[in-house]
Amino acid sequence: MLESVELRFNLSDSKAKNYTVDLLDSKNNPKWFRHKNDKVDLAVIPLSVPAIKDEKIQFYYFREDVDVFFAKDFSEIGVSTGDGIFILGFPLGIRGKAQNYAVVKGGIIARFDTELLNDHYFYIDSTAYPGNSGGPVIYKPELVSIQGTKAVGKSSLMGVVSKGVSFTERAISEQTGQPRIIFEEQSGLVMVVPMDSVNEVIDQYVKAKGTPKQKSEIVDKQVEDKE
Repeated sequence: MLESVELRFNLSDSKAKNYTVDLLDSKNNPKWFRHKNDKVDLAVIPLSVPAIKDEKIQFYYFREDVDVFFAKDFSEIGVSTGDGIFILGFPLGIRGKAQNYAVVKGGIIARFDTELLNDHYFYIDSTAYPGNSGGPVIYKPELVSIQGTKAVGKSSLMGVVSKGVSFTERAISEQTGQPRIIFEEQSGLVMVVPMDSVNEVIDQYVKAKGTPKQKSEIVDKQVEDKE
């Protein structure tokens, strides 16, 4: 089992710094927590907000009741297939030398329906590479809309990138009839885990650790500092 992970954060002095985060506690139990559904590509690990502030790390967050679109509310909000999105991440390790600079890619919502959402994901039409996984998917607000739909003028977090959907092609040997070369290509579709599932795994973690009050106090303090 992986014992630690290295995280790189931007600091307020225009530099970046690497930090080693232990994934196991003193009893070798995982500090991280995965979604109860094994099919959901999602896990969380706690980070200390006071420690982050003490280190002068730049950080931002999405407020659940203000900056998030949940899949269960897509229809009511007016979110529909064909709407624009942005995905943020560090594809292929492209990040910047002095600091992390996220790469922003565009795309559209390709498909979401009960069948997919019951499996905890939906599709966007974009491209994702190693380094995009876990990156936020942001709804792109529009002033106009397709006939029969309504314009959604608010930008919000919709989910996180799981993985790109690829396909394979095989070059078959005429002599043996066996595959000689297998090509794997991106299909242009990306699987996204909706924020509903993200909330589920956070709630699982909070209930397991029994710290809902502490979580609430940290979030309230963040909002006060921001205001």
